[in-house]
Amino acid sequence: GRRPQFKPNTDYVLYVCALTGSNPDYFPATGDYRRKEIRTDSEGAFTFKHTFDSEQEYYLRIYPADSIDDHINQFPVFAV
Repeated sequence: GRRPQFKPNTDYVLYVCALTGSNPDYFPATGDYRRKEIRTDSEGAFTFKHTFDSEQEYYLRIYPADSIDDHINQFPVFAV
């Protein structure tokens, strides 16, 4: 298996970014996004709840809580 990507017991910021009407290249200056604060558990995992606004593609972007410049990863999600 791979090493954990997220540090245990650490704060992160999760952005749920809608692609319709947004340009991810200019995030966070423009675009439709929701910000959520998350904390990993003792194994580096996290959970969150979100109700998507519409049926479309979204990106989940994760950053350390103390620096938006240190983009960790981006995951595509399709809400149907």
